[in-house]
Amino acid sequence: MIDLYYKSLSTADPCVLIKNCLSMDSNNIETPSFKLPIKRKINLLAFGKASIHMYNATRRIVAEERLGRCVIVTHDTKKKINCKLPTEELVYSTHPVVSPLSFIAGEKVLRFVEEQHHLDTLLVLVSGGGSAMVAMPVNGLSPEAKTSFINQVFLRGVPEREVNVLRKALSSIKGGKLAQRSRASTLVNLILSDEREHKLSAISSGMTICGEALNPVAIMDRYDLWGCCSEQVSTILRQHNRDESICTKSVTHNHIVGSRNNLIEALTMIARQSGYKSIKVIKNLHSITAEQATKILWRHYRRLIATSEVGKHLIIGTGELQINSAHGGGGLGGRNQHLAALMMREAPELDENFAFTALATDGVDYLDGVHGAFFDNSFISKIRHLRAEIDRELIARNTYSIHKLLGTLILGEKTGTNLSDFYLFSFIKNT
Repeated sequence: MIDLYYKSLSTADPCVLIKNCLSMDSNNIETPSFKLPIKRKINLLAFGKASIHMYNATRRIVAEERLGRCVIVTHDTKKKINCKLPTEELVYSTHPVVSPLSFIAGEKVLRFVEEQHHLDTLLVLVSGGGSAMVAMPVNGLSPEAKTSFINQVFLRGVPEREVNVLRKALSSIKGGKLAQRSRASTLVNLILSDEREHKLSAISSGMTICGEALNPVAIMDRYDLWGCCSEQVSTILRQHNRDESICTKSVTHNHIVGSRNNLIEALTMIARQSGYKSIKVIKNLHSITAEQATKILWRHYRRLIATSEVGKHLIIGTGELQINSAHGGGGLGGRNQHLAALMMREAPELDENFAFTALATDGVDYLDGVHGAFFDNSFISKIRHLRAEIDRELIARNTYSIHKLLGTLILGEKTGTNLSDFYLFSFIKNT
């Protein structure tokens, strides 16, 4: 099943997705959503976890005589870009932690868009993760104060979209403000979506997506966050104009180049070719805790095991779950490792030949080098024996340790894409 996943992931590579949706000649740039005349130069800006793959693919399509300046922000120091031209600049930053490199990247990106020629087309390649890689607080707020607050919010298990509302309110470039500062007459966003409902303004905090009014106070109230912010942050958020909508003089066009749906389609097709009797896709899980997701997933699995025909079956789930670490824990173990450990607690009662895996499509489940975790029926006796240890590590948010002990970690490098987390359950029904 893991091999099936990685084979499917390669077909949903951003390079493939860009190639399938973007074309260009000497006069026009075209996607399935629009066709635009090229007035002068095309300048490229790429940020997010898939920035290198998206840039490499786009760079092959843009005619060299039309190419202007290029800035690529990435957190992946292993993947390479062959920057032959003096107009190409590779900027290294960090994810998921905001660091001084994030603020350096923010300054470079802002300067880049402000220096656009008014007849140029600014082509922006957006993928999830840019919120941490590119940062610039509002005037008067120190980088340290903003970073400390956002980190505490994440520890509370607040969903990504809601966190990004707070980021935008505290930022000089997020929430469309970067687009507002651009001098280019035309702005094109090509977006790889990892967002739960493909809300464009939520992906990488919508730096080049305009038109959204923010209500950070509602988020602070809903998740009871006032106690974890400084007086300065509290003042900025309370004074934010909830009716203000950022706009830009640039003519803006947006197109989603790919999303989790592409990977689901690839998984479905390859699973059928591999002899699976049925493939069931369940509703995307978001804005819930890993504990809540565990109950939902097992409910689906038990129902389908009971009603399925003889043969091999696959169930596909997706989402990005919340883990509250604010009141304890702080050990090692990402969302997928945590979910896999929770799933282990319910598995010993199953008799079927089954396998479960939870993977981060970007290849980082909190820890570099760890994609997620898996287990199958061959681990049942070990799971029963280690039940107390599993419970202890779940409380400590240290599930990496139990997976390392069991040998259930899925290891690998960053993938260069970002399409949500995937939860795969397969089973064989013999009678």
